This record gives sequence, C-alpha cells and structure tokens, in this order.
Amino acid sequence: MLLSEGQIIYNLFRRQLEVFIPTFDPSKQIEADLIMARSFMLRDLNMSAAAFSVLIPLAPPGLNFTRFWVSNVRVSWKNLLSLDSNPIVLEIGSVQAAVAELAAGSDTQIESLIQDWLDVCGGVKPVPFQGKYPLLDGATFRVKTIHLDIYSPTRYGNLSVDLDRVEILAADSEGKQQDLSTLCKLGLDNSTVMFSRLVDCRRVSVQYVDAIAEEVDEGQENDVENAESNLGGVFGESPRLERAEGKGIRFLLAPTPLVALLTQKSCVDDMRRILEQRWQLSFPASTRIRTLPPLLTPAPEPPPQDRRLFPFPAPVT
Repeated sequence: MLLSEGQIIYNLFRRQLEVFIPTFDPSKQIEADLIMARSFMLRDLNMSAAAFSVLIPLAPPGLNFTRFWVSNVRVSWKNLLSLDSNPIVLEIGSVQAAVAELAAGSDTQIESLIQDWLDVCGGVKPVPFQGKYPLLDGATFRVKTIHLDIYSPTRYGNLSVDLDRVEILAADSEGKQQDLSTLCKLGLDNSTVMFSRLVDCRRVSVQYVDAIAEEVDEGQENDVENAESNLGGVFGESPRLERAEGKGIRFLLAPTPLVALLTQKSCVDDMRRILEQRWQLSFPASTRIRTLPPLLTPAPEPPPQDRRLFPFPAPVT
C-alpha cells in the first residue's frame, strides 16, 4: 500500500510531533506536495505548553507557557540537496500564546517529558559543529502575527505583546543576508564558530492590561526613572512616559517597527556551549518606552534549567 505524501512526512517526524504536539492527527492536520510544490503544511496546532517551557525555553525567565497555539505552518525548500546554501522556509500564520508564574507541570510530568525528548535525541551527548549551518538555525521564519499574554504580578507585570509581519533569518555579524555556506566560512575561527540571526518586525507593541498599571502613582513612576534612562541608552533615545493619544492605554513599548540582531559564539566541539551572546536592537521609527513596577525591580532568581538539556552556564551577554 502506497503512503500519502502527508503520511511520509508524519512518519519522518512522528517522534518529535508526539513530544511537541501530542494531539496531532496526521489524517486531518497535514498536507504535502513533495514533488511539485516542494512543501508541506501543518494546521491547527495545539502545542504542548510544557514542552515549549522545558525543552525550548522561549518564555521570559521565571515564566512558563500555559497555552501555545499555531494556526498553520508551511515548510518549503528549493532543493533538498543544497540546504547548506538555500535555507528551508517556514511560513507561519498566527501564533497565540500565554505565559504565567506557574510551574510547567508536576515533577513527574516534567521528568517524563525530558526522558521522552532525550530518547528522541539519542540521549545526552555533545553536538559538534559539522561544517554546515544547523538546519533550523539557518532556516528563514516568516510569521504574520504573534500575540502573547503575560501574567506576572511579581516579575514583569500583566502585559499584552503583539508582533506583526516578523521575519527571522540567518545573517552575518552586520545583519546582512548571505548564503549559509558563506556564513559558515565567515563564522568559523579555529575552536569557535559565530552565527547571527536577524529579526525584522514590521510592528511590535507591549501594552499594560490590568487596572494596577492604570492606577500607579507618580511616586512609583519616579522610582523607575533611572532604569528608564538606562533603557534610553540601549534603544538610542530617551523614552517618554505618556498615554496613547485619546485612548487611555499605557504601553511599555508603543507600536513601532523593530530590527534585532542576535549573535552567538559557540564551541566547535559542542554547539550547546555558547560562550558569548550579544543583542543589537534598532527602532527605525520613533520609540516610546514606559516601565512600571514590578518590571526592573528585584525578583527571585528563576529556577535552574535541567542540566541534561542545558549542561553549560548561560553565555556572557
């Protein structure tokens, strides 16, 4: 019996999908045209919030995902034999997620999740540089919309984050896109290799959403003036505390375009060991930033990550 192209893709990635999308149904949520369109699509993905909290720590430090949904993902490629030069492209529709100051799960659930993932990866072992750009690190991501709800009464405050038209791609240290083989040659330096990722967002905003933020008094605002001045040095201009005109909305970051460049230097013997990390942020349009407690105030240290997944200290930033 011949398998459908969608079933072929599912069989290739079944174990990974079982960890990150345990409710995935290949008969309804995957469509593939591997020959003509050279692509496949996944739909209506209710991701495992625990997996994205523990295995891929995308949430802000000290927080865990409580919800992570993706409308659709289309994966395409030019030529499977030239992925070292032409990256795969992942086009994502809508991402809706929420994070909170909650545990990712019970100790038993987290241990089971880690064991399942280590079984998929073949156990705890070094990840040496193979002379080629890692597949997903070199991939180009295009996301139409991202919405993130943050509930964090002791660390960040209650926030609503929105990003529109986000593109993430491999670049050189100056943020210029080049083919992946060239980037490998430029980044390799004896025992280390340096890779950069450019994030280009057409519009990003971060909004305070609870009544507490609306009722903050002048004294509290003055308490964070020094911290805001420091942010002004990072973002290139002094932020101003003000409401959105006529709407009574308070923004941590008023709607603005954003370009960010992340550069990481890793060990050739084990790419999991990141020695240095640097973020460069640029706001092409006018920028307004407003920080209110608890943001930038003392908070408990977040719990340590599992050493089996992250065996090395956090990089110098």
